[in-house]
Amino acid sequence: MLADTTLNQITPELRHRQGRVEAAVFGKRALEPLAAIEDATERKHEEKRVLSHYFDLPVDRIIMLDQVHGFDCVRVGAVDLPSRPLLYAKADATMTTEKDVLLVIRTADCLPVFFHTEGTSGDVLIGALHAGWRGLTRGIVSHVTSMAYHTIDRAMRMKLDMSEPLHIFPGPYIPGSAYEVGPEVACHFPLTHPQQGGKSLLDLYNNARWLFGESLKGKNVQYEDPFGVVADNEGLRDRFFSHRRGDTGRNLNVIRITEAAHG
Repeated sequence: MLADTTLNQITPELRHRQGRVEAAVFGKRALEPLAAIEDATERKHEEKRVLSHYFDLPVDRIIMLDQVHGFDCVRVGAVDLPSRPLLYAKADATMTTEKDVLLVIRTADCLPVFFHTEGTSGDVLIGALHAGWRGLTRGIVSHVTSMAYHTIDRAMRMKLDMSEPLHIFPGPYIPGSAYEVGPEVACHFPLTHPQQGGKSLLDLYNNARWLFGESLKGKNVQYEDPFGVVADNEGLRDRFFSHRRGDTGRNLNVIRITEAAHG
């Protein structure tokens, strides 16, 4: 168990605030103290403690999924809180309209995608999804966007102030220049770069954004890059865990709705 003095020193690598929405990514520097924990369950408990301490939230308001590279998304409502002690559900995406509920996606090469409605006033929807190549081919983008717009449309019918646009942005992931896949994977994606020997380079976010575009035609959407991932994913790479590079740690990609808007 990490000492309080260690917890006090842990801060995210990346942080973004817009209105009442706060998102952050904890990477190698922040989570290196957990590297010595070999038991996976114990490590996840400590990850929750880290997040609880930093955001000053009860552990039972931190939603950590049992990610399975699928397409399921869970919507966390007031009746679902307090959450389960460790893993909330077998799913790869989650969303909520509840304040001070921290949604967590764990990654180490796969693509985390954040989304939220306009966060300056009124009701806010936030969400995050875990998009590896399997999840993308299994339809996680279309499933999540369908659930998100069902929630938005219902809010509008109830005269709630949940305004568009829907903001979408990526967290750090393996750069396309480093992600080589075989033809059995590349054949599922519209945007690849063929290499010698039948291999291809695959950029997960470029393909995810194409899928978002297909799913959200006619919708008011803004694609953003507050973490600088699109601008310089290569430059960010060494700051985050990578399974392909032999790391055992996981990056923690988190988002929440705060009580008051940030300036």
